[in-house]
Amino acid sequence: METWWYCDGQKNWEIMWKNGQQHGRYTKWSENGKKRTEYTKKDGKWHGAARWWYPNNALKWEEMWREGNKQGIQTWGREDGTKQREILFTPAEEYARIEWDEEGNVSEIEFPPHPTPSIALNNKPKGTNSNSQLSNKKNDHRSNQD
Repeated sequence: METWWYCDGQKNWEIMWKNGQQHGRYTKWSENGKKRTEYTKKDGKWHGAARWWYPNNALKWEEMWREGNKQGIQTWGREDGTKQREILFTPAEEYARIEWDEEGNVSEIEFPPHPTPSIALNNKPKGTNSNSQLSNKKNDHRSNQD
């Protein structure tokens, strides 16, 4: 573990190392002793929770990592403690974003474009024919019987 100090003796930051790479928790404090940043790395890659705080101790940003990839919900906050944004990540890709205005009302919901999953039509159940059409309408019962 490596520790650095402010001139007044207060901890500045702590970091853990393994084989020349960050491995374990990193913590950074402000001069008044409040935590500013905390995250964990595993063999040099982000892993686990990462958090940043405003000087008033309100959560600025929080996200989850797994072996170097963002995963789960990333949350952004304002200095007054209200939630500003959440982004959902599915291994390393942004999946959905929600934003709030300063009054706490949802102001935006966004689903970035994603590749459409391919459908293997060669493995159709018995009784289907190759001219069938797919529908996403609940009561659409298409049939290709002539």
